[in-house]
Amino acid sequence: MFGLSEDFEYLEDTWVDVDELKEFINMYAHGNLDNLFEEKPYNKENGRNYKSDYKKFQSSPEQIADRASRNSARKELEKQGRVKKGDGNDVHHEDGNPRNNGKKNLKVVRKSKNRGDK
Repeated sequence: MFGLSEDFEYLEDTWVDVDELKEFINMYAHGNLDNLFEEKPYNKENGRNYKSDYKKFQSSPEQIADRASRNSARKELEKQGRVKKGDGNDVHHEDGNPRNNGKKNLKVVRKSKNRGDK
């Protein structure tokens, strides 16, 4: 098990609430699990605080521009008839840059393939 002094900076720009993670580790390490499931201001099904997630990451200007560009690429391929809503396909950016919507950079792939190549 790792200690609380471990550096969690790599999680700062993700959906993970670092302070909650440290609190959980501290509670777990000391066997103090009584307060673990107390009422929290987040989605009970999966534990994510979507407001915090949006505020920390998704609302940044870079992420908004990336999302808009991905949506634009999808819309363009829908106009071309290469994809349609509910077909189980994603628009893949070959170079990994969501703002590069050049014809040679866009490819239609199954969702399972596109979302699995992390």
